Amino acid sequence: MKHLLCIIALSWVAFIPNVYSQNIEVSNMKAHVQPDIDLATLKEKLNENTQEHFMECHALNRTVNADISSGYFQNDSYYWKVAGSDFAFRVSLKIEDIPRYDTLFVLNKDGERLQFLTASDLLQEKWTSTIVNDELTLQYKPFNSATTPKVKVRSYSMEVAKRTANTDDFGDSQPCEVNVNCPEGNNHQDVKNSIVRIDVKIGSAYFWCTGSLVNTTDYSYKPYILTAEHCALNGATFASTQDFSDWVFYFQYEAPTCTNPSSEGSLANKQITGATLLARSNDNGGDNGSDFLLLELSTGIPSTFNPFFAGWSRLNNAPTSGVAIHHPNGDIKKISTSTTTAVSGNYPGATVINSHWEIRWAATVTNHGVTEGGSSGGPFFNENNLISGTLTGGYPNCSQNTTQDFYGKFSYHWDQNGNTANRRLKDWLDPGNTGVSVLSGATLGDSAPPYATSKIILKPNPVTEGKLFLQGLPVVGDRLIQIYNLRGDIVYPGDETVPYTNIEQDGYIPVSHLPNGPYVLRILNNGQAQSFKFIINN
Repeated sequence: MKHLLCIIALSWVAFIPNVYSQNIEVSNMKAHVQPDIDLATLKEKLNENTQEHFMECHALNRTVNADISSGYFQNDSYYWKVAGSDFAFRVSLKIEDIPRYDTLFVLNKDGERLQFLTASDLLQEKWTSTIVNDELTLQYKPFNSATTPKVKVRSYSMEVAKRTANTDDFGDSQPCEVNVNCPEGNNHQDVKNSIVRIDVKIGSAYFWCTGSLVNTTDYSYKPYILTAEHCALNGATFASTQDFSDWVFYFQYEAPTCTNPSSEGSLANKQITGATLLARSNDNGGDNGSDFLLLELSTGIPSTFNPFFAGWSRLNNAPTSGVAIHHPNGDIKKISTSTTTAVSGNYPGATVINSHWEIRWAATVTNHGVTEGGSSGGPFFNENNLISGTLTGGYPNCSQNTTQDFYGKFSYHWDQNGNTANRRLKDWLDPGNTGVSVLSGATLGDSAPPYATSKIILKPNPVTEGKLFLQGLPVVGDRLIQIYNLRGDIVYPGDETVPYTNIEQDGYIPVSHLPNGPYVLRILNNGQAQSFKFIINN
């Protein structure tokens, strides 16, 4: 079972200050649009998408493309309404402009102003309400009554009404899940800010996934999002360019403490709509590959979102422990912990081997977090807080919390799904072809970590007992370390790389197998190479 859930498109939103809390009489307003199918047919269509995608789908899209000014005009405001018994709706808008002092409100069936949007809040022209209700009314209140709104109702999405709350999926994860700001997340406060909740659209169906911002060796801070390819697949249908332009990415959608909030409040405010496809595994979501998808957001990320660009390891080394940070069922950010070494394997039924890590979850001080639908594409951070894989799927739930999940290996994503840029991560995350195998994460605006050669000491020099000790290596992460002979041949470590953590653990590089003579130690750090001469005289 691959993890994914279907939901509706969302975007930037803000909540109403008390000055706008008075109710508006909307019960006598006739709906401008109503569902074009009955409830039984909606359930049937949702089930069809669920069976096709092997995951639950619970919302469908309907195109409108109507100017909001085509609705009612009364009391110096424009109104537009969608309604239908036993249904739940959201509306999606295209906003060319909101003049200063104009305000757009979202009202529920009781006329409560639950959300508002002004010029200062608008991040992009696409905007979708986060409010879910069986009646939704838009109120556009111009400061100048002669102003014609430049707002178009693009579409609405509909699902089966299942609660009276005004938001959906908040609080929908299973009770064993652990909020990211519980004690289990104390050592992961940077990397948690790389995690995004993704609102996926494929055709007329909507799904939830998780993704992460990833760092690049040139520290360009391009808004690259790594997730799973199966997040963009509905049966044989792959998301279109238009679909990707409607995907919505939520930042910092999390509880501020270990306790679940009583309401969503403004948690969903930080959002970006739209992305472009860069690369994919093209393996039908893990059937014959590692199931990855790399996207670039349609716009840069505001610093107010506090984005963190996660580091990664492309070494095929099994994580000895780690955590998954994810959005199960589209809920607020959760963390699951693994305390055992991952096992190399493949996704069940796949035609390739060793494309995935098998991960099992452990009980922790707060609970026993697992993964669910909506966790798909989320990263697994190894013992060094570096991405080592992304979730394809698995079997765990709160009542079966010892079964394994399958994470597509980052090392396989790197260059094993194909030989072209659109089938691998290598070209995008290492654009200078530096050969870096492990890269640290960074906060937006950080420069590449400094590399102080004066602090690095090689001893003994000459080497007399087969061990070259290195002191003063930076602790910012692993880098490529190689030894060359005078002919320019790489004599250590061949086609592999040596992570600093291993060198620090052992304290030395073994060179007893090398003939006596002069050599050059080359250390490549974030695209900058440093060389040191030494002699072996065993």
